[in-house]
Amino acid sequence: HRGTFPRNAAVGLLTRNVVITSKDLVGRRGHVHIAHGFVAPDTSPLPSPLPDPVIARISHVEFAHLGRPEPGVYPVHFHRLGNEGKNSYLKGSSIHHSQNLFVRVHTTNFLTVENNVGYDALGHGFATEDGTEVYNFFVGNLSSRTQHATLTNPNDASDVNEGSGFWMNNARNYLQDNYAADADAWGFQ
Repeated sequence: HRGTFPRNAAVGLLTRNVVITSKDLVGRRGHVHIAHGFVAPDTSPLPSPLPDPVIARISHVEFAHLGRPEPGVYPVHFHRLGNEGKNSYLKGSSIHHSQNLFVRVHTTNFLTVENNVGYDALGHGFATEDGTEVYNFFVGNLSSRTQHATLTNPNDASDVNEGSGFWMNNARNYLQDNYAADADAWGFQ
């Protein structure tokens, strides 16, 4: 794409040396679910302090052909880390050919999602889940080709999964220098 001044094209590299993918690309696809070891329903409050804090520092990984069109099965899912998200991040990675979003952040705060590329997802690209997520940093990410899909977020009735590049249901999250293209719905919603 040559582009014409002042309209430049955003370019994202999808390949990485470390690849996480599904064993069966057309069957029951996998996902990366980052959560604490305790089991509690999504509707119950997080224990304080959290037992065994989880730290996930993921960088320069390719997540390919992951996710399923059902609740909770997203290629990369930060699940109920509370304020412990401050020590975790997803940076410089790619997420592509997903059957359910790129990245879902659920009841996790202070997380950094930076310089990632998402391409071809059913549903939203980068998204929060139930409105409790605050002070997360979405910086320099590229979302391309997000498509309307079946409902997969039982925790927020306003999320109709119409294919926005970035879907945030709490204004207390930081979005800076992100790009969204080819979204069925909105670039930023």
